[in-house]
Amino acid sequence: MAKLTAQVHGKAILITGDTKAVKDLLKGQGGRWNNGLTGWIFQASKKEAVLGALRQAGNEVNDDTGAAVAATPEKATNVAEAQPAAKKQKTGTSAAAESDEPWSRPLTPGEPSSGNRRRVSVSAFNGEVMVDIREWYGDASDPKPGKKGIALKAEEWKLLKQAMPDIDSELKRLQDS
Repeated sequence: MAKLTAQVHGKAILITGDTKAVKDLLKGQGGRWNNGLTGWIFQASKKEAVLGALRQAGNEVNDDTGAAVAATPEKATNVAEAQPAAKKQKTGTSAAAESDEPWSRPLTPGEPSSGNRRRVSVSAFNGEVMVDIREWYGDASDPKPGKKGIALKAEEWKLLKQAMPDIDSELKRLQDS
């Protein structure tokens, strides 16, 4: 008898514990081994079937998923339910607020030359606000971001700003020597 734990992992179920004894059963239920998590990953919709099969085989399963994972959602039967939700209207009056383009500013005075086209921009990526300092390439009508650069999370940007006086004094020291 194996002691196992079922827990939520994103939109999936993670089975951990003494899984080696029930490897074939877990594989037969459609699970995939995840070495980094040291457990078996299943679609959330298979939760009840997997837990039932493990318990029926005489294994002790601690279900830590709670109500966080529901069974397979029912199909919409009403035509109104099957329609996608209406798009939200954009609000705000500024051009930056109405545009999907991130805020950006060149780091070179005047027109960017072909050899030095560095820009700083602020945008969101995967729900995280970032300050991106990067070299750009391509013609002026269609610039593209290059590999050379760094994207700082808001907290990292805050720490960099706090370090500015020290950076300025070190720059001055090196320039004076």
